[in-house]
Parts: sequence; structure tokens; C-alpha cells
Amino acid sequence: MFNLVKKQPLMDIFINVLLPLIIGKFIYYSNSILPPKSFIINQLPDSCWAYALVSSILIIWNRQINQFWIFLAFIMAVFFEILQSLHFIAGTGDLWDVLTYIITLMLVLFCNKLFKTKFITVSNINSIL
Repeated sequence: MFNLVKKQPLMDIFINVLLPLIIGKFIYYSNSILPPKSFIINQLPDSCWAYALVSSILIIWNRQINQFWIFLAFIMAVFFEILQSLHFIAGTGDLWDVLTYIITLMLVLFCNKLFKTKFITVSNINSIL
């Protein structure tokens, strides 16, 4: 019983953190076979890493919404876009990326309700044992 319960948080991490990062990296390196100047090439990888970042914060906090860390992750993403638009770091900072981060944040928070009931958190494991 303990092994089954212990694997649930790992599945949550795989689905909500590792899988989006793998998908984003695949898209980023597949730019030669995908249409240029498209949402898939330009914004979807950003959305994937933002989804993974916010999901990891939610998983760390047992899927409780910690407004400070969620807000900090969003501000960090916007700050990187500003630095890109000012040419302080490599990349193309634009408003489409910021809009993508906003939509992704809303998606993660919506999905959090679903995953909160689907996967057993650390506190639930302790109450079962």
C-alpha cells in the first residue's frame, strides 16, 4: 500500500513538471520541421516552462496556492521578457509571451483543482500511514 501511495506524488511531478519541460524542449529543437513564426514555435515552449515552474511551486506547497511564490514566478517571467526586449539577455521579448504567461498561469491554477484531488499529497500520505 505504501509503494502505491508513494508513487502518486511522483506521477504528479512527471505529468505537471517533467512532461511540459520535455515537450517544450522538443518543440524548441524542432523549429526546422515546424512552421516558422507560429504560436507553436514562439510561445508554446514558454508556456510549457511556465506551466512546469508554477506546477512545481504548487506541488512543493501540497497544491495549496501560495500567492507570494506564484506571483514571484509570474514577475520573474515578465522580468525576463523585459530584459530580452532591452537586449540585456538573449531572446525576443514581446507582449505575446507575457499574454502566454497570463493564460498559462490561469490554466495551471484551474488544473490545480483537478490535480489536487487526483494525486495524493505528502500530508495525505502521513494521514494514511
